[in-house]
Amino acid sequence: MYRTRRLATLAAAALVVAAPAAAAAAPAAVAAPAAATVATATTAKPPKGASSVRVLKVTDGDTIRISYKGKSLPVRLIGLNAPEMSPRQCYATQATARMKQLTASGRVYIKVDSTQGNTDRYGRLLRHVYTPGGQSVALKLIEGGYAKEYTYNRPYAGRTSHLRAQSNAKSAKRGLWRSCTVAPKPTPKP
Repeated sequence: MYRTRRLATLAAAALVVAAPAAAAAAPAAVAAPAAATVATATTAKPPKGASSVRVLKVTDGDTIRISYKGKSLPVRLIGLNAPEMSPRQCYATQATARMKQLTASGRVYIKVDSTQGNTDRYGRLLRHVYTPGGQSVALKLIEGGYAKEYTYNRPYAGRTSHLRAQSNAKSAKRGLWRSCTVAPKPTPKP
């Protein structure tokens, strides 16, 4: 049984390593997706079909720049919207710092979601992003209150988890849910 498990582990590792080499040269072909296979924030390894890439830069709380086949490409994480750095919005600095922590190893796994387009209107690749340990970066950001769930056009794989994480962060007043709320103005007395 040990040998069978070991062989299965080696085969799975070979798939992850071979995935980038097997993908077509176009970034759209990075790991053909299965919409239902999105890792949760606590998965032990990246989901099947995810490709390992090098992180070149963190732009803000929802965008990174990666190296893929010798090219520098922007990646917009699917399923969240973080405060913008320019112009600086409430909690943008903290969201960007948290993204830097989550990608500090310099490597992440990216995965296409067949329910979404390949790029957004700014030309950024749309991908799910995972830490080397298999944690969904988007889900971790939403759980911590660094970003809000965001659905563009169609629901994406993992949306239910993102909505649940947002509800929990909002209830617990984590991150931007505590720091960026505007109190309603009192009603003037007649």
